Amino acid sequence: MIDFKKYKRFFAFGCSMTRYHWPTWADIIGHEIPEYYNYGKSGGGNIFIASQLAEAKLRYKFNSDDLVIAMWSTVTREDRYVNGSWETPGNIYSQGFYDQEFLKKYVDSRGQLIRDLSAITMTAGLLSSTDSDYHMLNMSPITVSPSPYLEGEQQYDDVLNLFKPTIDKLLPDLLSTGCNGEWKMLPIRHNVPGGQSADYHPSPKVHFNYLTKVFPNTIWSQSTIDSVDHHNTIVLGASILDNLTYQAEWPARL
Repeated sequence: MIDFKKYKRFFAFGCSMTRYHWPTWADIIGHEIPEYYNYGKSGGGNIFIASQLAEAKLRYKFNSDDLVIAMWSTVTREDRYVNGSWETPGNIYSQGFYDQEFLKKYVDSRGQLIRDLSAITMTAGLLSSTDSDYHMLNMSPITVSPSPYLEGEQQYDDVLNLFKPTIDKLLPDLLSTGCNGEWKMLPIRHNVPGGQSADYHPSPKVHFNYLTKVFPNTIWSQSTIDSVDHHNTIVLGASILDNLTYQAEWPARL
């Protein structure tokens, strides 16, 4: 349960499951709290998320008036801060930013798992040192996609067992709890050359239903419920992604 009356500010961190072309779980919570900051970015990995959260903590000095929630991404992502901004191309095995030479030389799935679970562990420690309330969500279960650049079967149960206290702190993930274990295709094409012909991001209603399961007994304002229904109708009725726009009642996002 979340008592929204407790908070003056809300900070959200994540990837496109946190900040997208239509309202996500973060925007829905942000609708309930006066001051709202969304640090999500499409394609963002866990190093990006941890870095953004640490920076925000220092800039805004998290306190007892704040609610902080991070939705961690998958471990198969590679983030880089280059030329003044973050490059977040998404899944390392299906992106176009890093070339094949980089992948063959530097991508190690065991290393990705250790790297990200370490970042999540340290972030939990950082948040525990503040007076703010915080929760850690997850886009999908913590798993490893075997690297095509390493030979043999890769089993990392020892790593998962070592970091089990960290994994246990994560609330039920969006994929399993909100989407019944499958990203559903929405028939929305991206209005850009070569854009994908379908979108697998959850609709606003799916995000809201996920929140009701993860934070049961939370009291939602009628305004938020009405806005979720309104935007869900827009999303499900759209055919081109560029046609989707935020309405005035949704908070501005950074």
